Amino acid sequence: PSAGHVLAFGDGKVFAWGQNSHGQLGLGPRCADEPHFTMPTSIPTLCNSFRTFVQVACAADHTLFLDVKNEVMACGSNSHGQLGFLKPKHPELGGPDATGAPVTRSPQDGLTYVDTPTTVLALKVFSVKHIATSHHHTIVLTGM
Repeated sequence: PSAGHVLAFGDGKVFAWGQNSHGQLGLGPRCADEPHFTMPTSIPTLCNSFRTFVQVACAADHTLFLDVKNEVMACGSNSHGQLGFLKPKHPELGGPDATGAPVTRSPQDGLTYVDTPTTVLALKVFSVKHIATSHHHTIVLTGM
């Protein structure tokens, strides 16, 4: 379980609510006045992606999504590389990392984050079967 947010999925839609302090809900650019969402809110980039999700994993500040094609998407804090994205060369400027992920610098804590679910390209060569998260790390189980 996560420390402050919940995700639910079904019928091609993914909903999120709770704490969004690091973009872990995947709802897009964060608003400083709205760090929490109290009602289930559909994640637009996932609802319009024509993907079918089979698992989500929530940690305190990041979230992972696994689809039926065994591909992983991630959003939230990347302060310890837990999303599988590299930090940008100049995080103070924001911008994409070496894999093209839109990594942004957080005005609240200075750490990098991704606020929309983004495919973890480093895992595309693997057939990911299961995802798990904890506070500052992620684990994936791969198979043939």
